[in-house]
Amino acid sequence: MALVIDGLLSAKTLRVHATPDEYAAGEDLAELVDDILLQPGRAAGLLPGAPVLSAVVDWSSGLLGGGCHCGVPASGTLCRHVVAVGLATLDHARQQPELFRPPELSPVDRWVAGLTVEQLRSLVGDLAAASPDSLRVLTTQAALATGDTSELVADLLEKVGETLAPDGHLDASDSYMVGEDAGELVDELEAHLVDGHPEVVVAPLQLTLTLLHDLLADADDEDGMLREAGQHAADLYAHACEDADVEGDDVATWLSAFREPTTRRGRAAQPGRRGPARQPQHVVGQTTLELSDLDADLSLMGHTTDPPYGVLLARLDDAGRADDALRVVDHAVAADRVSLRYSGVFGGHRWLDPSDVAFRYLAAGRPDDALHALRAVFVREPSDESYQVLLGCAARVDALDEQRDWAMQHARARAEHDGHGGLLVTLLLTEGDIDGALSVVDELGAGGAWVILAKAVEETDPARAAELHRPALGAHLRHTDKRSYQMVAAVLVAMRTLYDAAGTRAAFDAEIRELRTTYKRRRLLLKELNKAKLPR
Repeated sequence: MALVIDGLLSAKTLRVHATPDEYAAGEDLAELVDDILLQPGRAAGLLPGAPVLSAVVDWSSGLLGGGCHCGVPASGTLCRHVVAVGLATLDHARQQPELFRPPELSPVDRWVAGLTVEQLRSLVGDLAAASPDSLRVLTTQAALATGDTSELVADLLEKVGETLAPDGHLDASDSYMVGEDAGELVDELEAHLVDGHPEVVVAPLQLTLTLLHDLLADADDEDGMLREAGQHAADLYAHACEDADVEGDDVATWLSAFREPTTRRGRAAQPGRRGPARQPQHVVGQTTLELSDLDADLSLMGHTTDPPYGVLLARLDDAGRADDALRVVDHAVAADRVSLRYSGVFGGHRWLDPSDVAFRYLAAGRPDDALHALRAVFVREPSDESYQVLLGCAARVDALDEQRDWAMQHARARAEHDGHGGLLVTLLLTEGDIDGALSVVDELGAGGAWVILAKAVEETDPARAAELHRPALGAHLRHTDKRSYQMVAAVLVAMRTLYDAAGTRAAFDAEIRELRTTYKRRRLLLKELNKAKLPR
């Protein structure tokens, strides 16, 4: 049987998400991949070359993706380097199967997996008829899958027009609300760009910029929401034009004409501001960087508040400028632009992947800088993922025990500050120390980590697993809405199952009946308990 990791990463899915040529090249490179760094839902690896290249395959979001700095392909498919890392990860899994657990399918996943083609068609039709939003999602997916995006572009243009339609003067309150809507609209367009469909958003983004330009001419944008949406849209438009190979020598000039008045109005809206006025971010120079394929000019990093670190790295790598690339990494680390959260495909050009940063520092003989950068990521984004990335690097430089102790001490200090041991429990479970995790719960509480801890002990100590549900039960009972009552019923069902396994279900059934008496005036709660067939 073909190996599938987490129900998503397999040779077949890699083949589907890559062009035939890139997949074939990835197969040839797979055996050359070195230093596989595994994390939950993702893996990073090094490939030989001049310079050495790092790539990430990522399936943590439920969709297969990844990225590297090779710059190809630009169509949204996986490049050969990501394919190679994916295939190397699968080979690693065959050799160490204990590192990978089969996916736990939800009841809905199991049900959908068993549907026939006709039943799936019927289900899609029902969803399309359920609401305009459902129909729009399905229409969008169909357009992107078939390549016929004309209707999708028309829908996006219509949405842009509806969102940015207000006429006349916008006071501060109106500007804030319209700016908030504009921000959500631009985020939606960015999602299409990140997914590899720049041709879909070029026209909608240009219309967005045009309409925002008009709105700003007569708006009290004191919160800066409209200006922020405009700057974001301008950045995305530049990338979309580049990725879609738009012919347009005047694009940079057009963008600078939009950006500069926008920034000037932003300064005029703050008459009480002290100190020198904020100058435009070298608008034409920034736009030239975004649109050109020339060597990166590192001086731009000093003239913009949001340098495109990923773009700079890609172009410096292509030019073989390793020293300058490392300078960009240094700047990104100093600016806290290294993130697991935003770097699945290198963060839309602006964020760097922690694994990539660590590999570059290690290759440059700077292990302390690699550990410092990963510790900073762990502090900003504390999780088992950032913990494992840190330890993966530490193991390569013989500092595993030191970094593990540091992370645990940081997690304990955070627990004492937050009033619960959620992070510390998570890290101990990552280390397989269930007893230590339970000890932390007794001392500090589990926080949000009670779910994974209950799962970890449900077979060996079901009664303790049931008790871990109690804080959640109490929290839901403090509310009086239908959703909370449904959660109360679900928690009680889970606890009853665990107490049954522990041989004490009768005592818990008596507790449920007592709860019914205590909350006898909450008719909706009793209705949900009845629907769950809990004891009366």
